[in-house]
Formats: sequence, structure tokens, C-alpha cells
Amino acid sequence: MKNHYPSYSLATLKASDGKRASKDETIYTHLNAAIISNLLEPGTKLPEDALAETYKVSRTSIRKALQRLAHEGLVDIRMNHGASVAQPTLKDARDLFASRQILECGAMAQVIEHITKDDVALLKQIASDELRAAENNDRSVSIFLSGRFHIELIRISKNEIITNFLSDLVARTSLVMAAFGAPGSCGCPPSRHKEIISLLSNKKSDEAEHWMRTHLQEIENSIITKPEQNQVPDLKSILDRVAQELSAPLPQESKETKK
Repeated sequence: MKNHYPSYSLATLKASDGKRASKDETIYTHLNAAIISNLLEPGTKLPEDALAETYKVSRTSIRKALQRLAHEGLVDIRMNHGASVAQPTLKDARDLFASRQILECGAMAQVIEHITKDDVALLKQIASDELRAAENNDRSVSIFLSGRFHIELIRISKNEIITNFLSDLVARTSLVMAAFGAPGSCGCPPSRHKEIISLLSNKKSDEAEHWMRTHLQEIENSIITKPEQNQVPDLKSILDRVAQELSAPLPQESKETKK
């Protein structure tokens, strides 16, 4: 299933200017996508040397991407222990959903004020693609599209500050669902998103706010504690898959010397 990752990659959502991505940006986007889609689960080690070999770049380039992801709360970097995918706590999960309640419920009036027929059509398309991914048991794509739906919905408000905040929270929600979500769950039941589209289309502000509050509460209530996973993932295979979904092959050999 092609072309779902680019539309939800946070790098694309935040700063899409049509330019060809640099190698550093490609590395960041691939790792970002692998983490958000739960292909790389919380606690997975991200060794600089292995990533540098995968992308044929210096460890300095890898370090830049990891530091950027750490700034966004997706990666933990510990001195003498290296980098790993961030491991949220239950308190982190509660705080995250409380923050999303404030942002998403509070933005419904602005969304209804600005929503257009084109916006409705886009939301319907995302919801349809999300449902198809769920039916195909493609959990990683379903997770991406679920997050994209929420971000594109709030983008309609034309409030860039709220949209940017939510982009970060949605990314971190994927970590929470990986750490505490029921096995196979992508968080949002795909069929539910069609309900909010109807409310927005009919300009029902109070009902839309109530729906969003209930929806987020249902997701939060679904989180559970899962046993630790001891299996070590194959980083190269995972990043190859992400590269294929992004239609951007991994870089070839470079003259740059690994540092």
C-alpha cells in the first residue's frame, strides 16, 4: 500500500515545501515513520553504528536525526547507553490524553467555523483509507492514517500553533499505544471517524466537542500494561520497509567517512 506514510510523516505535515529531501531529512523521516507506526517499539535500541551502516552516512548524521527525535519526545538518549525509542510511563499517557482533550475539544468551534467541502472530502478519504487498512490488517498504515485524520481535522481550524502541538502529541500517542495498547489495536476504531465528519458537516459544534471528548476517553480507557518484549528487531529490514512505503530507497554508498 503506497503513499500513506508521506501524507502522515510529521516532517511532511510540519514543513512540506516540495523540495527533495536531504539525506539528513530522509533519515529523520524514516526513523520517525518507523517509530510512529510502531514498527520500532518503545525501548528498541537505536545504535548509531548500525544506523550509519544502513544509510551509508557518518555517525554524525545519525546523531542529528536522533537528537531531533529526542527533542520531539520520540527517542531517549542516555549517556554511555546510547539512543532507544522512548518508553512512556502510565503518567505520561494520562498527561498526554489530558492535553489532547484540551487541544482537540477546544478547537471544535474553530474547525466548524472554517470547514469547507474540500476539507470534508479529505477527511472522508482518510477515513476510508484507514478502514481499508484495518480490513487488510495493516496495523502500521492504520496507525498512520488514524493520526493523520486527527491532525488534518485540527488543521481545518487554521490555528497553526494548536496544529503543531497536536502533531507532537499524536506522534507520542503512538508510543503510548505501543507500550500500553491492546495487542493489534491501533487506538481509534476506524469506523468511528465517520461520525465526527457528519457532525462537522452539519455544523454541530457542541455535539462534535462531546464526541471528541468521549472518543479520546475511550482510547485512554483502552490502555493496558503489557509484558516486556525481549525480541531484538531487525533495524535494516524495518527501515527498508519504511523506505519502500515512502517510495524513497535507502541511500547508496557515500564517500563520507563514518566518524
